[in-house]
Amino acid sequence: MKIITSHINADFDSLASMIAAKKLYPDALIVFPGSQERKVRDFIEVFDPVKINRLKDIDPAKIDTLVIVDTKQPDRLGTLTEILENKDVTVHIYDHHPFEKDDIRGHVEKIEEVGATATLFVELLKGKKLHPSTMEATILALGIYEETGSLLFPSTTERDLLAVSYLLKRGANLNIVSSYIKTELNVEELDLLNELVKSSDEIILRGIRILVAKAVRDTYFGDAAHLAHRIMEIEDIDAVILLLNMEGKILIIARSRVPELDVGELLKQFGGGGHPAAASATIKEASLEVVAEKIVTALPSYVKPGKTAADIMNSPVITIQWDSSIKEAEDMMTKFGVNVLPIIRDTKYAGLISREIVEKAIFHGFRKNKASDFSTSEALTVEHDTPIRDIETMMIEHNQRFMPVLKGDSIIGAITRTDLLRVLYEEFLRRRRIDKEDITEMHAVSRNLSTILKDRFPQKVYRILKTAGEVAERMGVNVFLVGGSVRDLLLGQANLDIDLVIEGDGILFAKEL
Repeated sequence: MKIITSHINADFDSLASMIAAKKLYPDALIVFPGSQERKVRDFIEVFDPVKINRLKDIDPAKIDTLVIVDTKQPDRLGTLTEILENKDVTVHIYDHHPFEKDDIRGHVEKIEEVGATATLFVELLKGKKLHPSTMEATILALGIYEETGSLLFPSTTERDLLAVSYLLKRGANLNIVSSYIKTELNVEELDLLNELVKSSDEIILRGIRILVAKAVRDTYFGDAAHLAHRIMEIEDIDAVILLLNMEGKILIIARSRVPELDVGELLKQFGGGGHPAAASATIKEASLEVVAEKIVTALPSYVKPGKTAADIMNSPVITIQWDSSIKEAEDMMTKFGVNVLPIIRDTKYAGLISREIVEKAIFHGFRKNKASDFSTSEALTVEHDTPIRDIETMMIEHNQRFMPVLKGDSIIGAITRTDLLRVLYEEFLRRRRIDKEDITEMHAVSRNLSTILKDRFPQKVYRILKTAGEVAERMGVNVFLVGGSVRDLLLGQANLDIDLVIEGDGILFAKEL
């Protein structure tokens, strides 16, 4: 007898993978090892997509082949784990999670790190020309969409998108998919969500914002994973760790959307595992407070250093001396094309003066006065090791366009709003990267800008910008799109006030253009 099974508290990726496996093993029986998520139970009740056999009706002694999908962890197979002790049983494993130390090893293994196990089965079915029905295509798409967060999780790969594309061609119904992916919270879930948010503590480690939340339930609550994503959306944080005390067990659910925190590695220390972006663990007979304290204690070891001021600052910085005149400040600004100058006194940072102040001073006849008389020493500064998160907050809350970076009393660099915006946009792309390991951040930016320009600007403006780039390349000069249009471009807002800056002969470039 052949059995197809998955993990307890089965999700849509589990269901989809078992149904797909049935096409590869047509004489096998589908058996859940335990409970399923509520949405999965509801789906099965409504659509009855495949015959599912009850575990208690299966005679373990008759099983000769065990096909396991979407897991390799023995403690997630429930009582079916006992079958693994029978050396005469052949084990076939299909999974997308990375190997852990205590994982089950199979006689046949298909283990590849894609966004969903359902993706592996789509590729296998396609390769064997076993075409899924419309309902099967819908369920497979549902599994991929759920497991990859609608293709937005960092663990999503190009293969997941190609699998969904194929399923759509096979008739996958996105109306059904969306109705089960985008569900409203019921009263019980809303109550738990409120309790988790109220009990949460925010921890900031190396600029990464992590929320740790706890709750207690008298009965088993099997659908808590999607609450982690809701909390991340509500609180706009980088990672969340939920601890639920239920029926004498503590369920840990962790989600991360930044590469600096690998929650899969973190929860290995608690007997669990998963992806860098999603992981879980179950601890028996433990105190909720003690487990929470252990997680908080362990976190610093698993948070990699993020970017700091030193990583994004411009250096060296154009400066002027304390006794320089307003006229000298104007000359420096014009010569180097800057709008702010730090003032130095005895090698130490002493303040800032802006182009606006310089121009007003000249207008009122103070060009021979010392620039330091018109400077400000109240502008905020940061140290070289200040996290980007803190810099972002300071520049936004205090409306500061130029941030000096100090090491002790000396200025070693500066960060402008443009620098910060560029880094934040790179981070935005990184979080949605299809293959974040193989493509560098800067490659991601350059790869996407052409599409963004084409999408955000009218066709006539886009043609002008494209022509400007071609002319610049032909002349061997650099041309830059600058000003407010760049900011609004990245923010998705309309702005047709186009400014171009040329490194080279601007007049000749204009004639060529």
